[in-house]
Amino acid sequence: MIPDKLKPGDEVRIVAPARSASDIDERVLDRAKAALESLGLKVTFSKNAFSRSQRGCPTDDMISDIILSKNIDPKIPVIVNLDFGHTDPKFTYPVGGKCKVVAGYGTKIVIRCDD
Repeated sequence: MIPDKLKPGDEVRIVAPARSASDIDERVLDRAKAALESLGLKVTFSKNAFSRSQRGCPTDDMISDIILSKNIDPKIPVIVNLDFGHTDPKFTYPVGGKCKVVAGYGTKIVIRCDD
């Protein structure tokens, strides 16, 4: 299955569940954000994208919040590039009532959330 194409005005939420986005050079993030915005997309970052725990990345609770936040934010049609490198049972499929996995390659997952 292939998810629907994003359209101008759609929101793209940047999530970083495997490591903190603060590890990425700010100029690189700015260029990536500008490239997405040039396509007419609205770019936002999850509230924990830049968080760090003792091991240098978000905690399991923060990761769970990243994933589950989709269920309370219907503006975002698709969440992409979730890294399920965990064995925590919080991250079993399906993700939520309206969400389903539609594509995957290694730990890179596309989840579609239908209204």
